[in-house]
Amino acid sequence: MLIDKESMIQVLSEAFSKPHPTWINREFTSLAIGRLIDYPWLVQFLALRAAQDPKWNAAAGKPVSGHINRYVADILSTQEIVRDIEAPLREHGYRVTGV
Repeated sequence: MLIDKESMIQVLSEAFSKPHPTWINREFTSLAIGRLIDYPWLVQFLALRAAQDPKWNAAAGKPVSGHINRYVADILSTQEIVRDIEAPLREHGYRVTGV
């Protein structure tokens, strides 16, 4: 199932606006959204950024140095991505501190 940005933001808004009663007094420190491949808008953002990044080795399909997961996390931690995802969370006192 492919998930577009609008659907993800809607689900986050609904989940945090009417939390399950057992969640009321809980503080969340992480949120897993599943596999990146299920979010074509994130995949496209990552691919376009990597294609323009001198720190990306296109021939090898990996960063010039460092671990690929760290590279992806750094790209997806940019404000362009985080601000939209964080908006429905911020209304309830949460913020994104890392990807």
